[in-house]
Amino acid sequence: MRVTKWLHFSMAFLPVIALAASPPPGTLNIPELVERVDKGVVNIQALAIIRERIGNPLMEEFFFNHYGIPRERIRKQPSLGSGFVIDGSGFIFTNHHVIASASEVEVFLNDEKKTKLRAKIIGSDRKTDLALLQIPAGSHLSPLKFGDSDSVKVGESVVAIGNPFGLSHTVTSGIISAKNRVIGAGPYDNFLQTDASINPGNSGGPLFNADGDVIGINTAINAAGQGLGFAIPINQAKRVLADLKKHGRVMRGWIGALFTTLSRGIYVEGVVLKSGAQRADLQSGDRVVSVEGKKISDRTELEKILEDKKPGDKLTFMIEREGTMITRSRTVTVTLGEEPSLDRELPPGLL
Repeated sequence: MRVTKWLHFSMAFLPVIALAASPPPGTLNIPELVERVDKGVVNIQALAIIRERIGNPLMEEFFFNHYGIPRERIRKQPSLGSGFVIDGSGFIFTNHHVIASASEVEVFLNDEKKTKLRAKIIGSDRKTDLALLQIPAGSHLSPLKFGDSDSVKVGESVVAIGNPFGLSHTVTSGIISAKNRVIGAGPYDNFLQTDASINPGNSGGPLFNADGDVIGINTAINAAGQGLGFAIPINQAKRVLADLKKHGRVMRGWIGALFTTLSRGIYVEGVVLKSGAQRADLQSGDRVVSVEGKKISDRTELEKILEDKKPGDKLTFMIEREGTMITRSRTVTVTLGEEPSLDRELPPGLL
């Protein structure tokens, strides 16, 4: 009788023991995760050629003519960052600021041979701070899987892997502290905030969820406080990937007008000749009431609407225009042109 009772008692706990041996989906097992994904993370070293003027411009001519001292000097400036392999063709995602102005880029793999490869810059985009590199394809590649950053929840566990201060393949962990953070980094501010430690050199490296999927690209820190790291949502990177591969830049729709935000709303300050704005008869002084039926009162709201628009797309503006006696409302449809490709940024508000 005592034996029977003991058997019933012990068997009641068997299912509990079995469940404890297999963590539920989404549970963070850092050593196992790192072992699976670490070889897909790369160390990036970029070398930029910097030209600097020497001394006072008023004295340049004198020293050049009398002593043969050059007017400028050239120096090499290294930049360290991180990245990750996204497919078997050798494409690698990183940050634009890691490779900006680089004349050559080298990628260091985390394989047994610590393979070093010369990388080609396929495309780069200043506005999203994203860049696409490519190294030769082969068995040395360990592509990582994209996750879905839209489904990420605040409080979710995450792991960052990168090369802070050049210390190769450093692993840190934490949680998602917030979503849709605006930090003043550009027109497409929409960051995942994490308390996983991120430092200089982590830029361009992946932020993983508990399943080992990449949900963000580590890109910024707040130097004034600890536990304030920011990552570009991977869904935003997915949207620009095809353009970076095909065109080397993101093909964005362009209105061709200069907008400014005043106390009463957003106004057209000027119009570019032969642009979609001019052809649609947008005029300086027009107040923009809504775009695509959405009321806007700030220039950044208009930039958000433009984020996914391509050349040839149409935007419907509701505007108010002051006449000699009264203010009239009218609807204007702008066919977007192609945003100019320049080495420098466009003036703020020129969209």
